[in-house]
Amino acid sequence: MSVSKAIRALITLGVLLLLGFATVSSTAAMRDIPRVVLIGGASAAITYGISLLFRDELPLGRRLGTAYLAFVGITYVIPSAVGLGEHMDFVVTSIWNRLVDPYLLIWLSGHARADLYQLPDSSSYFMPPGVNYRFSYAVITASVIAIVAALGMTRSSKIGLVTWTVLLGASLLFSGCYIYVGIYSWGISGIGVQMFWEASYIVAFGLATRHVKWGQTLSE
Repeated sequence: MSVSKAIRALITLGVLLLLGFATVSSTAAMRDIPRVVLIGGASAAITYGISLLFRDELPLGRRLGTAYLAFVGITYVIPSAVGLGEHMDFVVTSIWNRLVDPYLLIWLSGHARADLYQLPDSSSYFMPPGVNYRFSYAVITASVIAIVAALGMTRSSKIGLVTWTVLLGASLLFSGCYIYVGIYSWGISGIGVQMFWEASYIVAFGLATRHVKWGQTLSE
């Protein structure tokens, strides 16, 4: 890693530490920072940090878009791995709640503890015991594939492109179904998080695939 990249990496790490301090701080000023700002800032910093691993010859937009796709894969691996632990049902749901609406995960698992239309009125919700293991293994597998495919896209891999096209298509399908039911059940405010994340996937995919000659390296 060049000196310039090392300095940028240290600055990025400093930003992440500052955001982490703001998240756990008990001071009034820190508590007043909206959660969306902290999550957005951390996501941007981690994405930029991942982009530093890529070649400088790649356009900045492509580096950031591909890095974000890899970041998405990582964010899904972490809670899924936590879900493999014993008695972690509430913990893993709390983590998911900071990434996507957990109702979506419960719905896709097919094992909701309450009727779908009653979920918003529940005082608590979590992935049902036993489902965590099967669901977590499936999500971890898909996430690792997503990360490898994103890294492959930095080298103009057609396999990486096809893989992420399929993943994005599936994500759009599931989110579309969820949004349809969500609007009927909870209204627009109840599906805002999922709509935001889905939009971010689309933007990142667009940046990562813009003006790319698939199957050809930069030297070609």
